[in-house]
Amino acid sequence: IRIILKNQMMKEMYTGLQRTLKNFGRCSKTIEIKRKGKLDKMHVEMENIIKKLERYIEDDEVTYEFDDAIEELEQLDLGLSSVESLLGFMEKHPFTDFGMPGEIVHYMEQFYRHGYEELLMKSIERRPTIYTLFMMNRLINGGGDREFYMALLKKVTERTDIEKEIRDVAQEYIDFQNEDE
Repeated sequence: IRIILKNQMMKEMYTGLQRTLKNFGRCSKTIEIKRKGKLDKMHVEMENIIKKLERYIEDDEVTYEFDDAIEELEQLDLGLSSVESLLGFMEKHPFTDFGMPGEIVHYMEQFYRHGYEELLMKSIERRPTIYTLFMMNRLINGGGDREFYMALLKKVTERTDIEKEIRDVAQEYIDFQNEDE
């Protein structure tokens, strides 16, 4: 009788556990769908900002119109993920002057010491631009990891897969940084 009761209890516990797991699975899928929906919405909003920025570049309205787009971006509160998108946008426009430093840099620099530097370095490794090199020079001036940044600038000057003008700008920043030594 004990064995039968014990088996019956085990069976009930197992069935209860199965029901709990099944309900948890439904719940976690709901959470995942809601989270995915939010991420999808954020992704779409960021894409819309990038499309606006692309139009502004085509119309030579970089400085003033960009400020409005960056203000809109700040309202969306997309965090660090927006920095990666903005850097990717800059990589497509290696010779564009986005302002000195401009709202776009001020926006990204709010993530300083929160992942901004790493994203900037990855961007420069992928596709250095005149502007991202300017941004890295600002990091050096701000007391960042000078040796690492200088080594990355040196690598840029040695690349043959990028435009000479960009290599020259990297060399100018190296020369500028070495003047103080």
